[in-house]
Amino acid sequence: MEIMTFDTILTKLCDYFDELISPKKIARTNTNIIYLIFKAISKGWEIINNVCVTLSNKFDPSSCTDSDLESTGKLVGTKQRLGSVSGLHISAYNQSITPVSLPAGTYVYNLSEDVSFSFTLDEAVSITAETSVSFTALSDSVGSYPVTQQNNITITSEDAEIPAELIFSCTNNKSLLGHSDETILEFRQRINTDTERQNIVNELKEKLLALPYVYDCTLAFNQTESDIAVGDFTVKPYYLLIVISTAKYTNEIAEIIASSAIYPTVKKEGVSHEVEYVNDVFASGSYKVYLNDFKQKDFVININANIDSTYNTSNSVKSKIESALMNTFNSNVYRANITAEDVFTEINKLELSGVKILGVSFKVDSSELEYVSFNKTELPNLTNIGGI
Repeated sequence: MEIMTFDTILTKLCDYFDELISPKKIARTNTNIIYLIFKAISKGWEIINNVCVTLSNKFDPSSCTDSDLESTGKLVGTKQRLGSVSGLHISAYNQSITPVSLPAGTYVYNLSEDVSFSFTLDEAVSITAETSVSFTALSDSVGSYPVTQQNNITITSEDAEIPAELIFSCTNNKSLLGHSDETILEFRQRINTDTERQNIVNELKEKLLALPYVYDCTLAFNQTESDIAVGDFTVKPYYLLIVISTAKYTNEIAEIIASSAIYPTVKKEGVSHEVEYVNDVFASGSYKVYLNDFKQKDFVININANIDSTYNTSNSVKSKIESALMNTFNSNVYRANITAEDVFTEINKLELSGVKILGVSFKVDSSELEYVSFNKTELPNLTNIGGI
């Protein structure tokens, strides 16, 4: 539909009437009663048309206003997603020959003046001689804050005294990087392209993604009477599979799941993480939920490039491309596929002088592919970039 002005509508009405009374024509003056009637009809038509045009765009995610986009999201069972914090695994090593107790309290690692990671102990933790205990710290704000592996870091606490015998270290947190809040444009694009629509399982997924330490998750409920395969998992009838990318596994996750529905969840021996929702309504006193990690799918990108040595060296080009692609395609968030176009887009962002990309291909195991696809239980893991 298109917006029509009063004058346009009146002209069309008069032209239609002219065709009926041809070869005569209606006198377009305010002394003509028929013309006045047409003017009244045109005004009413204009109002109705404008209302229809407004409503036709109101729930169209590609063209509705930002304020109407929230209502459109509710209709399909989603809303603008908040960002997630970055995680960091911190280890405390007891270098003494006797056990040491790390008191209850909040412990902070200051990455910079603006960013810090912290973890809280509700009770003291005993660390035996010459052993270490690992903790998961979370950043104080949402966003991606990469930290490299460090063998000695400074940890502070305002409410606990840290034993001098402890040495703290951290691992590389590339698999625990958070992200910023979803922008209006990203929200609009997701509603416009996402094929998942409102049901109890997708609503549960949205609740889990609202947790600041959850990066992504895949939920699959088997409502048939036969086993089904989802990736490497076998889902029994009326079981719920939960595959999650998260900085930590908490009982809060179990509580959220229990608030939506009580499903038996898929457990993979030696792999699944157990969390529970404690409540007396259950015969056992709690509802156990099993969480499964995404599987990393390794792949290689081969790039055929023409490099003009006048502007760039091969080593410099390879280093910049490798850094960009590793950061983009090693992710803790699921994506259905990675194509040559995706690789071209990331390289073009670098604006490398004297570099022309002639072709891109992929390799998974020993297979040469034009693109890489991932099932719902896999995350991309770019292991190498060749050809440059």
